[in-house]
Amino acid sequence: MRVTVFGAASALGRHVVEDLVFRGHEVVAHADASAPVPGGWPGEVAVVPGSPADPAVVEAAVAGSEAVISVLGPDRTGVPAHASLAECTRQILRAMERHGVRRYVGLGSCRSLGPQERLSLLERAPLHLALLAHPRGHREMAGAVEAVTSSGLDWTLVRCLLVHGGQPRGLKRVGLFGRDEVGPCATRADVARFLAGQILERRYIGAAPAVSG
Repeated sequence: MRVTVFGAASALGRHVVEDLVFRGHEVVAHADASAPVPGGWPGEVAVVPGSPADPAVVEAAVAGSEAVISVLGPDRTGVPAHASLAECTRQILRAMERHGVRRYVGLGSCRSLGPQERLSLLERAPLHLALLAHPRGHREMAGAVEAVTSSGLDWTLVRCLLVHGGQPRGLKRVGLFGRDEVGPCATRADVARFLAGQILERRYIGAAPAVSG
């Protein structure tokens, strides 16, 4: 399957690309012009550089693909430097609709809870601190989530409270906060593996599973 990865040059995106290649998929890697393209990618990975807010760049990345994974998210200052995260997401969704691409896998927000979900005080604390530090980033993420969930596409949004580096340990919990005892953190490699695996998975279409190690 041909899969486009937006945000492929990020730490999480690199893991996603590597896992997709390992699974035998054909990968188109979008890399923001401001981010260095990893030198270790195999030659069969097609790289499309440029801003995800540029319709021509997004069109070039999506055309011919059968699925999209987006790991675009707020940077340390709260939002991507090039443009609105929500608008970038809408650009991707519009391109998918034009090219008949139905499957979208991306990052969700732990602040967006379903009716059966709840966070403990310990789980809410880091989210509250992040909201105080980067309120615009959280608004942009909420806008991106709303755009995806209202798109009518076959979407899955993956959520994790805290993502960190280190060797993969395997995800032990997948479910809903407050119902399935999902833990607080997971390694970047494990989250990437889960994201890549959703391309052919039907179980979580139209859902936002929370994951932890």
